[in-house]
Amino acid sequence: MFYFRQKKLIEHIKKLNASTRAMGCIGMLSEDVKHWESYNIFDIGDFQNYLQREYERNMYKSQLGE
Repeated sequence: MFYFRQKKLIEHIKKLNASTRAMGCIGMLSEDVKHWESYNIFDIGDFQNYLQREYERNMYKSQLGE
C-alpha cells in the first residue's frame, strides 16, 4: 500500500513536469521518491499540503519584503 501511494505521487509529479515543459518553463519538480521522503511526503495529499504551505510561506515573505 505504501509503495503504491509513492508510485502515484511520482506519476502525479511527472504529469505536472510534463505540463510545465509544454508551457516552456524550465523549473521542474524532483521525481526522486527519496527526495520527497526526506520532506516526509509520501503521497499526493502530503504533496498538495506541502505546496500549499510553501505558497503561504512565500506570500508571507513577500508581504514582509523578503
